[in-house]
Order: sequence, then C-alpha cells, then structure tokens
Amino acid sequence: MLAVAATILYVCARRRLVAGGEVPTEEDQTVVPETEIVILISVIAFAATLVRSTLGFGDALISMPLLAFVLPLRVAAPYIAALSVFNAIVILVQEWRHISFRETGPLIAASLCGIPFGVWLLRDGDPRLVTGLLAVLVLSFSSWNLWKPESLRLETDRSAPLFGLISGVLGGAYNTAGPTLVIFATLRRWPVERFRANLQSYFIVGGTVVFLSHIWHGHVTVPVLKLFAICVPLTILSAAIGRRITRSIPTARFTRYVHVGLLLIGLVLLGRTLAPGSDDDDPAETQSSPSTVSDDSGHQTQ
Repeated sequence: MLAVAATILYVCARRRLVAGGEVPTEEDQTVVPETEIVILISVIAFAATLVRSTLGFGDALISMPLLAFVLPLRVAAPYIAALSVFNAIVILVQEWRHISFRETGPLIAASLCGIPFGVWLLRDGDPRLVTGLLAVLVLSFSSWNLWKPESLRLETDRSAPLFGLISGVLGGAYNTAGPTLVIFATLRRWPVERFRANLQSYFIVGGTVVFLSHIWHGHVTVPVLKLFAICVPLTILSAAIGRRITRSIPTARFTRYVHVGLLLIGLVLLGRTLAPGSDDDDPAETQSSPSTVSDDSGHQTQ
C-alpha cells in the first residue's frame, strides 16, 4: 500500500492534479490512459481485489478513493463494478460449496425490494444525514466488537429480510449496501468460508444490477473494457493468494480483521459526510454511478 501511495503522488505531480488543482474530466472516457496510469490502476486493482479475496469485502474502500486521482468517476465506477462482479465469480468458483442459499435468499430478495425506495430517497433525502448515521452505526458496532468480542450475536435468520431491506435502500440511494450485510454476517457468526461465499453470492446479484445500469447509461466504454481486460489476470492471481491467506488465519483473528475493515469503512463514510461540499454533489451523477459503494462490495462495500 505504501508503494501504491507513492505511485499516486508521482502520477498526481505529473498530471498536476495536486499543484494545479486539475481533476480527470469526462473527456478522458474516450482516451485510453497512458502507460503509467494503466500500471497505477493495475496496482490499485490488485491491492483492492486481494483485500476482497481475503476478507470477502472492502475492495471499494481501497479502489474508489485512489482511482479518483487518475480517472473520471464515469470511468472508474463501471470499471470497479465490472471488476467487482468478476472477482466475486472467481471467489465463488473456489468457494461455491459453502454457499447457503437459505441464508442469502432472504437477504437478496429483500435487498432488491429496497433498491427502488433507495433511488427515491436519493432524490428527496439528505445524503449527509443518512451516510452520517450509517457511519456512526458502523463505527459503534465495530468498536464494540473489537473491545468485547462475542458479546453480540443473532441466534436465527429471522432478521435477514430487515438487514437485506436496509442494504437495498442504502445501496440504491448512497452506494453503501456492504456494511449492513457484513454486520449481519458477523452477528450470525458465519464460518470463514461461508462468510466469504455468502457475501459473494449477494455481490454478484447486486453488482450485476449495477453494471447493467452503467451499460444502460452508456458508461461502459472501450477504455473501461480495456482496463478491465488488463486487470483480469491480476484478479485471478489475487483470488488465489487471498484464499491461501484466509486459510492461514484462525477464525477469531479473521473476525477481528473483519471488524477492523468495518472500522475503516465507517471512517471513510464519516469523512465523506464531514467533507466540505459533499452535500453539493450532483444527484444525477451520484445515481448514475452506483458502484461507488462498495462491497463489501463490492461496491457495494464489497
């Protein structure tokens, strides 16, 4: 990650993003980035997919803030959406035996029901208020579980539709479906393999909907597809490495790492809420780029 940060500073200086205040424009959608930018994007993609392959979520936490330095949002968003879906597929090829459709079915169905309400909330709601509340919830939950592990848990899946509905609403409105799903998974104490597999089954469905929306809005351009093709081998490699890392981590430590990831996501959400001018974002732009979630994505905070 230090290498990624150093490379970003170098590229920012070269492109005068820091000194001159310039930002990537939508005209860049029709131009394939120069070699050094492609290399940087590949490094970011590898780091993000490695985190996703290891923990099962968190790729958008790394990729979207970093890619914003070098790509316009309408290129970065569909690119990450495509990479997220492919990463989930690669993980599930290895972990499909651990999927529990009985557990993921209610989550996915309720989430799809919540997405339309989320889109409506995007138009009429206060994004800073909702994102701020979610940040406080995620920070409180992860901090408590890091302080007192095993103190909170759900004994049944009866609340799965509620968590799924909330994820759909937050994903449709503010691209933040991932944290709610991860909270539910940790409360249910899913084993490591099932945790990763179940989340990917959800992210495939949600990510596919997101990517299709990008196609509908015309955001999937030739540069997006070329960048995706370049990073496909890196995604496969990171999935293999992530699986080996996961198998070497004891369950208790893995759970702790998950809460650390949630803590970082909460900090990012809080920073987004407190950032000056964050409430002046163009709603149309936000709606047309739903993959800035993540994950936990994703992507969703895939």
